[in-house]
Amino acid sequence: MGLLIDGGYQSQAQKYLDDADGELPKSLQQLEKDSFIQIIMGVKPVSYFDTFVKEWYEQGGEELTEQIRRSNPGE
Repeated sequence: MGLLIDGGYQSQAQKYLDDADGELPKSLQQLEKDSFIQIIMGVKPVSYFDTFVKEWYEQGGEELTEQIRRSNPGE
């Protein structure tokens, strides 16, 4: 994991949204990255994931989730 962090690893963004050129806003990407790295490295407990989800929804994730649901009815 340390080598990935030191090397600046970035995962491929999933392109499934209609706005923002099909990508998550940078603020949500950063929140996700920071939260997951902290959990993986043991800085935060695994239970912190629930806090991450709450923050993600509050910072625009809920609206994005609803947009995806409306764009993909019946899935």
